[in-house]
Amino acid sequence: MNTSIQDNTLHHQPLALGQRLAGLSLSLLPPFHWLPPKVFRRLFLILDRICGLGSIAMKRVEDYSVSVSYPNGDIRLRLYEPNVPSQKTLVFFHSGGCVIGSIDTHDRFCRHLAHLGQATVISVDYRLAPEHPFPVSITDALSAWNWVLDHKRQLALPEGPIGVAGDSAGGYLSLIVNLIEDQSSLPVQAQRQADFQMIMFPMLDLNANTPSYGEFTRHLILTDRIMKYFRKHYLRSNEDLNHPLVSPLLSQHLHQCPKTYLLTVGYDPLRDEGIELANQLKNKQVDLDYEHFGDCMHSFFSAARLSPRAKRGVHQIAQALRNM
Repeated sequence: MNTSIQDNTLHHQPLALGQRLAGLSLSLLPPFHWLPPKVFRRLFLILDRICGLGSIAMKRVEDYSVSVSYPNGDIRLRLYEPNVPSQKTLVFFHSGGCVIGSIDTHDRFCRHLAHLGQATVISVDYRLAPEHPFPVSITDALSAWNWVLDHKRQLALPEGPIGVAGDSAGGYLSLIVNLIEDQSSLPVQAQRQADFQMIMFPMLDLNANTPSYGEFTRHLILTDRIMKYFRKHYLRSNEDLNHPLVSPLLSQHLHQCPKTYLLTVGYDPLRDEGIELANQLKNKQVDLDYEHFGDCMHSFFSAARLSPRAKRGVHQIAQALRNM
């Protein structure tokens, strides 16, 4: 355990300078929650290219098209094999509230995970709302997970463990992959749990009623209004809010989680629900490695070009992957 879950002073460290500058610069743009999702998606990619991580060459980068059945369609997967010996496989789900984000917005982060974490990373381009509302992102994630399990030899994956990971909405999807008993109402279920999961500043309770929602309302990559924008586009109706597949913090099966790395950050509307997950997993005696970056904001690696602290945070996440 890297930090005390109960230590509330962790929430109030000063935001790292480069991240603060990145957040302030967003005030020069139209509020993201005013934008149509297609425009927001483009800006998210531009933000990553201007302010995010640099690229790293890989031994192998390959795209695959995977057919899914709910509803019928195809999704892309992108495999990253590092130049260093790969010890394990990580199936990665990107952030974006299940409304924005793609394998392109997280291409450089996945390259860093693969290289620094000594893992083969497979990034999933699940379909987005509002074109594909709940639960399509979940069924796409489960279909991709099952496809990887069925094609390990074709993909030339290493013999080591295979886990799931994601940031924000991707952390939400990673957790749901492992909550198999909550998947019974879906047209597709996970063949098995992952050997481990890495969940970074996850989206866990779309009721959005924790104190941290009231703290972070501007000058950040993620604010309370953006989260409510995601909820509006992702859900079919507010009747879905208390379903464990929408708000997995309400699941009765969290005790079944595999070995877990969980990261929360100080400047984040989702901070409190992440800390509550840490407490629940600890109380349920799940094998947990918990870290809290009190001086970082949500999606901090999108500001890595401006923030040495963000770059160091990426290295810390990759080290946790090496340790899994």
